[in-house]
Amino acid sequence: MFKGELYRQSISTGRKQTGKYLRNLREKAGLTQQDVAISVDMKYYTFISQIENGSASLQIYYWEVYALTMGVPVTEFARKMIKLSDPELYRLLPITCSKHDVKHHR
Repeated sequence: MFKGELYRQSISTGRKQTGKYLRNLREKAGLTQQDVAISVDMKYYTFISQIENGSASLQIYYWEVYALTMGVPVTEFARKMIKLSDPELYRLLPITCSKHDVKHHR
């Protein structure tokens, strides 16, 4: 199998893992998919379902408001999203977290 194909499979698996993570956050926050869609200003709440089942991905421009809606520090959320959605990118980045970063990105 070619590297490109392995990478595409990794992204597909990552999208499913990301969807599970997002669903767990939403459920812990006690929110419906419609609540989340309204909070992050998505036109269709069904898109949240597609993201959670892994058939679509949450675009990066939604990450900050999504994290805030879920009550998760933005930096922590972004790191988790990168780790789940693109493990190869996460491996390549020098991702560290200081207390200063967490305080300023909540």
